[in-house]
Amino acid sequence: MVRTEEPDDLLKIAILFSIIFATPEYMNSVFFLGKNFAPLRLCVRFLSREGAEAQSRQSSNSKLYIIPVLLIFLSFDKPAASHHTRAVLPKIDNIPFQPGEKLTFNLHYGIINAGTAYLEVNKKETEIAGQKHFEIDVNGNSNSFFDPFYKVRDNYKSFIDESTMLPSLFIRDVHEGSYSKKENYIFVRRKNEVVSGKRIYSVPEGVHDLVSTFYYLRCIDFSKQKIGAVMHITALFDDSLLNTGLVYSGKETISTKFGKIRCYVFHPILVKGRIFKNQEGMILYVSEDKNQIPVRIESKVYLDYVRADLEKYENLKYPLEALEKK
Repeated sequence: MVRTEEPDDLLKIAILFSIIFATPEYMNSVFFLGKNFAPLRLCVRFLSREGAEAQSRQSSNSKLYIIPVLLIFLSFDKPAASHHTRAVLPKIDNIPFQPGEKLTFNLHYGIINAGTAYLEVNKKETEIAGQKHFEIDVNGNSNSFFDPFYKVRDNYKSFIDESTMLPSLFIRDVHEGSYSKKENYIFVRRKNEVVSGKRIYSVPEGVHDLVSTFYYLRCIDFSKQKIGAVMHITALFDDSLLNTGLVYSGKETISTKFGKIRCYVFHPILVKGRIFKNQEGMILYVSEDKNQIPVRIESKVYLDYVRADLEKYENLKYPLEALEKK
């Protein structure tokens, strides 16, 4: 059974780093998707086997094809555990990004430039068990100034089903100071389980990873939210279920290197601790347009503040209409 808890101080820093740190290079050598890419081959083989068994059982009844393809491919030949409910996952219709989108951020600690981040939706789509998936990378590193104090080389990859915006495979390869960790999660939606090596976790329906959380939240139509609205989400990270979310706080126009951008303002739900000053100490600014891209992420800490600013955007799905004309 996976444990459920709120993120502690060090984990909150790791989450922040995972979003706003990245390597300038794309590190294809680490995440090469070919026949020798073991995590992807394992996921495809694992999920395809379950899909083949499910299709065999259901071929005699054509009416069952109204069930979403994802559930067919992730079905087991054994019945689900009694405490799990087989539910049809909602289909996401509003996807504000496209293959090829790339967002670059600069991270600042106070007045010091600490690192750079890339969030990229790969141009090619990946097929897992017959379903098209977005292949999304978040890669991070501290710069040469911060390396002697706290060297970061973080790499995250998520394969997200295009019809549900839920992940099927999550890969993590991080190096933070003296800490290093590599892990893979295979999400088995039919059983509400996650397979990681020899471990199997029982998880709630619709659970996310860190990367898919970020992109799933972008699919919510923020223009329809009322001030104070809370958007909850559960993510699996470090063998724990993190109950987190966003609180919508209104709109604000901020100055950026591109000019003034109209933004939705959110406070991610965090736990009060010795690092962040209050329970909602992090502020997220998202463009007030169809793209809903993050423009700025900032958080006050006792000694100073950390901030990530959008440095560059490429291949947006829609024009950046939130940018005010000069």
